[in-house]
Amino acid sequence: MTTLVLETPEGVDLSREIAGPGSRSAASILDVLVISVAYLMLFLMAFLAKQQGISGIPLGFMQGAGILIIIAYPAVCGIFFDGRTLGKFLMGLRVVGDGGYPAGPLQHVLRSIFWPIELVLWIPLPLGLILIGITNRHQRLGDLIAGTVVVRDGRPALEREPFPSQSWSKLTRHSLDLSASRVADLDRRDYDLLRSLLSRRGMDYTANRRLYVRTAKHYNERLGLGGFQDARIFLQELFLFLRERQSH
Repeated sequence: MTTLVLETPEGVDLSREIAGPGSRSAASILDVLVISVAYLMLFLMAFLAKQQGISGIPLGFMQGAGILIIIAYPAVCGIFFDGRTLGKFLMGLRVVGDGGYPAGPLQHVLRSIFWPIELVLWIPLPLGLILIGITNRHQRLGDLIAGTVVVRDGRPALEREPFPSQSWSKLTRHSLDLSASRVADLDRRDYDLLRSLLSRRGMDYTANRRLYVRTAKHYNERLGLGGFQDARIFLQELFLFLRERQSH
């Protein structure tokens, strides 16, 4: 089993299982069926238009629309459905960034652009399947370019709710300049990541600290907060703010 670890020092167990060729192929077949239905609908629209005496849709337009569907389907699903197409949802898979964080919109678009190329290169050799099989993280061409991996969506049970008796609005001191507009780009995936990280117990102190610092740096840069002194306090305050925001 290949795993994606958010940080790799000893003692860190915040990891996700990377999907292998079998489950990814099954998800791709399901997605191809969805795209085939979209193609069929496009063809029927062209046929009905011709039957009604409307000038036929040019072949070039049909081909262009077909390529657009192939690119748009995984990109739109990835952006709006937490990294999951219908095929990935049914197979319990999800696209994430290769650092373990949620993939961004640009990453979903980049990996989708290369899907038509991999479909064309399926014959005589299945390029995408070959790359998934031989790369360490089972990445196809689009994943390598976009910096993404596909993981199994199972999430380990959390030991307990972090800081159950605390709330952001009741903190005696706010060290971060947080607001609804500043965290607007953060979603449930970011909340789940912070909740999972802050609820972990039994990790080596040094490994735990390195993981906190790395995650705090990621969100500090992403939110433009200007720096921090204590990574744990940074993550705690951000988590409490997101939890309070979701409860309203």
